[in-house]
This record gives sequence, C-alpha cells and structure tokens, in this order.
Amino acid sequence: MTKSKMANIAILSIVGRAIKILAAPITLLIISKKLTSAELAFYYTFFSIVSMQQLAELGLGQVMRQSISHSYNKEKSALTISSAIKIAGYFKLTVVWFAFVSFFILMVVGIVGYHYLNIADSNVSWQGPWWALVISTALTTMCSPISILLEGCQKQNATFRANIVVGTIYSVTLWIGLLCGINLYSIAIAILISTITMLLILVKPTLDTISMFSQQWKATKIKNIFIDIYPYLGRVSVVWGCSYFYWNAFGLVSIPLFGADTAGKILLAVALAKAGFDVAKAIVQGQTTLYGHMISQNKANQAKQQFKKYFLFSLLLLVIGYTIFFVAWFLFSDFYLFDMIPDKGIVIQIFIYFLILLLQTNSNNFVRCYKIEPFVKQYIILALCVIPIFYISGLYIYEYSFIPCSLLLLTITTYNFKTIYKKYIGK
Repeated sequence: MTKSKMANIAILSIVGRAIKILAAPITLLIISKKLTSAELAFYYTFFSIVSMQQLAELGLGQVMRQSISHSYNKEKSALTISSAIKIAGYFKLTVVWFAFVSFFILMVVGIVGYHYLNIADSNVSWQGPWWALVISTALTTMCSPISILLEGCQKQNATFRANIVVGTIYSVTLWIGLLCGINLYSIAIAILISTITMLLILVKPTLDTISMFSQQWKATKIKNIFIDIYPYLGRVSVVWGCSYFYWNAFGLVSIPLFGADTAGKILLAVALAKAGFDVAKAIVQGQTTLYGHMISQNKANQAKQQFKKYFLFSLLLLVIGYTIFFVAWFLFSDFYLFDMIPDKGIVIQIFIYFLILLLQTNSNNFVRCYKIEPFVKQYIILALCVIPIFYISGLYIYEYSFIPCSLLLLTITTYNFKTIYKKYIGK
C-alpha cells in the first residue's frame, strides 16, 4: 500500500511539473507577441520582486509539513489525542505566520517594489497591474496553510491533483488575458482565479481534516508550539534566507557582468537546465512528508530504501533529459532556440552544475525528514561564495565561468556523502 501510494504521488508530482514546463514555451510565445519590450521587462521584474516573500516565510512551511507528518498518528481511523493537540497547534501557528507573510507582501514588498519600479523611465502603465499582483499574491499566500496541512496529514494525492488542475487553469487564464489585451493585469487575474479554483477543490478534504482535531483547537497555545519548533525553525530560517541569494546568484550577477544580450542567453540556458532539474527533483520532493511519517513510525530503513530507488530514478531522468537536449541540438541546430543560448561548452557546464545540485538537493531533503537541519554552515558558505566566485570567473575566464561554482558545490556535496549522508541515508 505504501509503495503504491508513493509511486502514485511521484507520478502526480511529475505530471504537475510537466504541465508547467509544457506551458512555459506557449506563455513565452504569447507574451513576446502581445507585450512590448518595455512591458516584458516589467513582467519579469514583477516576479523577481514578489519572490522577496521568501525572506518573510523563512521556511516555516517546510518545518510545518514535517512537524505535522511526524505527529500524524491514528488509532481506529481517528487521531490520537496527543496527535490532535499537536496538529491543531501547528496549524494555528501556520495560519498566523502566513497571515504575517501576507501583510509583509502588502506593506513591504508592495511599497519597496513600487519605489524600485518607479525608478524606471517608461511610459508603461505598470502601477495598477503591480498592486493587483501584490494583492492577489497576498491573498494566495494566506491560503498556503491549507496545502501544508493536507500534505502533512498524508493527503498528498488530493493536493497534487489540485495542483495539476490549478496549474493548467493558471496558464490558460494568463494566455486568454494576454490575447484579450489585458496585458500586465493578466498575471494577477490568473493568480486570483487559480487560487479560487484551489480553494473549491480542497475545501472538502480540508474541512474533513480539520474536523479530526477541531475539538483540541483551544487546548493549544501558539507560543508553546513556537518554542517547541524554534530550534529547528531557527536553523531552517538561516538556510531559507541564504537560499534566496544562492538560488538567484546567476540572475543577480549576469546582467551587470555580461550585458543584456549575453546575460539573456546564459539565463535562458540556466532556465532550461532548471526546468529539467525541477522535474527530476519532484520525484523525490513530492514524497518527503511520507518519508518523514515513516521515520516517525520507526521505519527509517524502509524510508531509506524507497528514497534510494526514487533518487536513482530522479538522477537518471535528468541525465537522459539533458542528453536528449544535446541530441536535438545536433540534429536540429538551425532551430531558433539554439541561437538564443550560449555555446555548447557553457551549456554543458550549466547542466553539470545542476546535476551536482540534484545530488545535493535530493539528499538534503531526505535528511530533513528527520526534522533536523545540519546544512546551515554550508548554505551560508554557498550564499557568500557563489556570487563572488561566479562574478570573478565570468570576468576573467568566461569560457569556463561555471566550473568554479560546480567545483565548490561538488566539494560540499562530497563532504556530505562522507559525513551527514552516510549517517542518515547510508551507503
């Protein structure tokens, strides 16, 4: 039963990611046709600024998913009293925390973004679309506790199926808005409609889940729950904050370093590599709450076996995907996409970087299923080093600019395999 459920979750996760990836080129074609170059600049800048919400969330969603999954224990189809009390407390804290994140989006991201965008000398009417996006994002963020609760309570099938439907509706709504001339407002409208769809799909499983612990709602205090998770959350928050700069390193450096044209080619290649990375990562990441639940039930060896199987499949899938890309490049070299990315040497370096990153990311996510975060120092090192290393290598050895970053990542990953991974995953 567990193996079947895990396989089903992996498939649903892949399908959800695949829909996003298949929709991306259609979106690119439509926005290129319907938006001016100035509007395109605002389109992408909007998303970059809104992602600042990560600095307010600080990884609480990840902590809550694992905490709820570890506390999810049932007897005769009902939660135990201690389990119900803990989950009620975790859910209350999650609701309050994401309400704060929503406020942060409105008052900090919205205002900071407005003043940043106001620097641009443009005739584009971006003010209305920007605030529409801020408000719709804040509303969507307030709904985040729903998926966190359901995934923690082992209802991943419901959330992943909903994600597939919502992802499709978001893309289609965005396309219709752009084609109808709504332009930048299309983003906020698509977010709002997809969020309403998510709520309609998940309302029943959410109410059913809440009913399992609703009688214990008053028995928990947010302060006590926060004190309980703080040791873990404190470490995750550091990693989460550092990750913002680490994951955005290439985007932050490329334009001032290489200029718009070269940077555009590099970032497109990075986006292509990350698209494959995201699909491969989803195979393992979609099952982390299941692994965490199995570990809490003293079934760590079984969790390790399942993880290793999907870990190898994930890595193999990414290698095959990258190989197919280069075969297509060789066979259809005249296709316009290949004129929009750097030479093969740079692309190979980028693909190697993301292969190493997949090894590290999948392994790290499994270790976190033990409700620990032993990677704080490593993420601080990566956040502090990747940007300057990439800048210096790009400045002096452009042809090999991604190799130093890959070597740094490989060094840290190798160290982890000899220490942390050996302890929690095994050989």
